[in-house]
Amino acid sequence: GRALEAAEQALAQASQESLFGEAEAPRGGAVVYVDAAPWDMRQKLTEEKAALGFYLSGHLFKVYERELAGFPRVPLAKLSAGERVTMAGIVVAARTQMTRRGRMMVVMLDDGTAQVEISVFNELFEKHREKLKEDSLLMVAGKVQSDEFSGGLRVSADELMDLETLRNRHAALLKLFVNGQ
Repeated sequence: GRALEAAEQALAQASQESLFGEAEAPRGGAVVYVDAAPWDMRQKLTEEKAALGFYLSGHLFKVYERELAGFPRVPLAKLSAGERVTMAGIVVAARTQMTRRGRMMVVMLDDGTAQVEISVFNELFEKHREKLKEDSLLMVAGKVQSDEFSGGLRVSADELMDLETLRNRHAALLKLFVNGQ
């Protein structure tokens, strides 16, 4: 708020001219800003999206890429119809709809290389609904199919994991070696 106010005052002063066409000398002292800790990349991108409606200085998926490097997954840009794959991305949109088999959710997943729609059917949706939030990381295992309506691809989800579930599942597989043993 202080920065915006200082900018408005500077603009108002710059547009004012004296009687002889010269700019007036600036009034007031230096602006005192609030001391605040710098944001981490996740917070910075979240605030950019809140203010602008999109990420400006990067992609939220980049925050998680290093941690996901050890997990086998297929980038969304390299998906092809007919295969069962594991993929990860940021939930950019989610909507529910009714089908003959009950409620389902259609989730748009984005990993910075592409976006793909994920169909999450009733039982899986009810089990994992808290993981299907916008701007959250989601790991999906499912079958890739051609979407005749959009001309793109669609994935039917078989399994959903957030980062915490992924960490817990794979932490059980870790073996620690102490002193070469």
